[in-house]
Amino acid sequence: VVEDGSTSNYHGMSSGRHNKQNAAGTEQTEGEGKPLLSNKSGTSVTTSSGSNNNSNENKSKSSTTAFSVIWNTRSTRSHLIAYYAFSFSVVCIDDALPLFLMARLGGPGMSESQIGWILGAAGGIAVLCQHMAFDKMLLERMGVYKALRLGGVLGNTPSVLLPVALILNGGTYAALALSGGFQPGFGCTGLSFAFLIIFIGLLRVFATLYFSLIGIATGRTVPLSYKDETSRIMTIGALAARSVAPAVAGCIATLSSGHPWVLWSSIGLVIGSVAAALTYVLNDVASVGTGGEAINSDVLQRRRTYLFQRERRNISAHLWDLHYDRNSSAVGAKWRKLARKAIAVNTTAGGSLAAHAASVKGSEFLSEPHTRKENSRSISWGDRTLRPGIDVDEIPFFIIGTQKGDEQCQPHLMTPPLLDALHKQLPAVVCDCNFWLKYSLIRDGSSLTALEAMTSLSKYTVIAIETLDGDVFGGFVTSPWEMARGYKKGGGQSFLWRMKQPRALSSTLSSEELSAIEEDIEVYKWTGKNDFCQLMTRDRIAMGGGVISGEDGDGFGFTINEDLTSGSSSPCETYNNPCLVSDSEGGQFEIANIECWALTPFLFVADAERSERAHRYMEENLEVRAGTQTPSTQSPWSQFL
Repeated sequence: VVEDGSTSNYHGMSSGRHNKQNAAGTEQTEGEGKPLLSNKSGTSVTTSSGSNNNSNENKSKSSTTAFSVIWNTRSTRSHLIAYYAFSFSVVCIDDALPLFLMARLGGPGMSESQIGWILGAAGGIAVLCQHMAFDKMLLERMGVYKALRLGGVLGNTPSVLLPVALILNGGTYAALALSGGFQPGFGCTGLSFAFLIIFIGLLRVFATLYFSLIGIATGRTVPLSYKDETSRIMTIGALAARSVAPAVAGCIATLSSGHPWVLWSSIGLVIGSVAAALTYVLNDVASVGTGGEAINSDVLQRRRTYLFQRERRNISAHLWDLHYDRNSSAVGAKWRKLARKAIAVNTTAGGSLAAHAASVKGSEFLSEPHTRKENSRSISWGDRTLRPGIDVDEIPFFIIGTQKGDEQCQPHLMTPPLLDALHKQLPAVVCDCNFWLKYSLIRDGSSLTALEAMTSLSKYTVIAIETLDGDVFGGFVTSPWEMARGYKKGGGQSFLWRMKQPRALSSTLSSEELSAIEEDIEVYKWTGKNDFCQLMTRDRIAMGGGVISGEDGDGFGFTINEDLTSGSSSPCETYNNPCLVSDSEGGQFEIANIECWALTPFLFVADAERSERAHRYMEENLEVRAGTQTPSTQSPWSQFL
């Protein structure tokens, strides 16, 4: 079925509009639930989704394509290989351990019941230590990748020390039998028995830690749409590795009979070290691109320097304090009000605080500093945090998913004054919703796949970008950020925005003046000239499109590359916006921070997450037919619906 010009390629059917090649227009558009293809003449062609003859062939091609995409992504492939190697080494240890414990020539010569006591007690230690190691001691202090590397090193390599149990036991079973040594009831001395229990238990703790984290780390390297296929590839590869491991462990145990150090050096030192090395070289998604290439260290260093300077100035905290303290009766809040008033008075008097204070009445000096009329409201930003005694109906919106003292997201890109200014520009459908921080580059890593994983369930979102030059801009969209072949349509309520003035790191402005700068924004609404509002592919994220005649640039309102380190901005037809960054050659910029905020009617994160999952479940498993909703025959859950 040939579509008309309204759904044609981004170049448009009218070549006379402008002669310049439209870079943004090379992206293919996507219709309402039907993929669009483009022929040589530029006319869009839709393929019928109801063809049953090609369904099996399409599924096979889709599966093959997904595997190809996953395996050809370097970072994902590195995580999968490390997982396979570690699984292989752990199964080798688990299969060789009973052979070692029951061996009489090169082991303690224990019986089956005695080995069961040791393995059972070691499992008990692993259960007791798991929660503390996983939640409290490691993840909170080290993060995912550091804890993963620790588990990869300590989960298998220390097994080379298992023959120490023979030294504590006084020798092997055969040696003790020849010398007439006494064999206790547990098959070894108490010291050797305790060593085996504790040592094997700790090996299992770190191995379990590794298996718990490798799935999280691997999931960060793939788009959300490929996560199910990635899980299948992980499972199939691990099963293959674990099926080969027992044969390898048995061969090594047979060839090293009577030589326990050779046995465990081969398994722990050789096989375990290879698996640990493959894990140790894994890179966090914050320091690699989607394809696994390391991000330029100079860019990361400039980003760290910029964020450190922002944190040192504590601008964000000052803005939060300003609004949290307003209308607060706490002693600390009163002292901070007094300090801000003193600084403001000293600045006004040219540095002579004493001379100016003499002409000011004490009551006036202790009063709240004068602020602009629009900031003078009875509800403080301190009330934006839900707590007992709050009248929910009187609060314009709440902030959930983060807080003033959230160290993982500091310094926050979005400040309370900026959120308040954006809230006034939102369409009526979300004007009563709360701001929910779904993605933060500082907290979640510099990865396009991480951004998609965090935000793909949220329909209404505000994305914000801060550059290394202090420019702050972004956009509001009405569709989830999901990777697709082309632009998403239906963005008539979307818009671009930017702060009129860049953030200055060396500014000596007061908190009130900083708040005024944060609230001073420009908004560029949808013009209706085209529907190219929102785009997310494997190599970019963008809003807007269409080159304006006589303007420079590629036609994107803004576009960001796959590793979220740089991008560009230019005027576009979709929003009729100028370049969103200042003092930049060709609209190029380097990114310091990105945040994505969802709009939700819920007051608690748990309720908001539950609602999003339920909504996605209904979308994937129900079809609309003749005005009624019926179970989808293509859904894997169709038999239950």
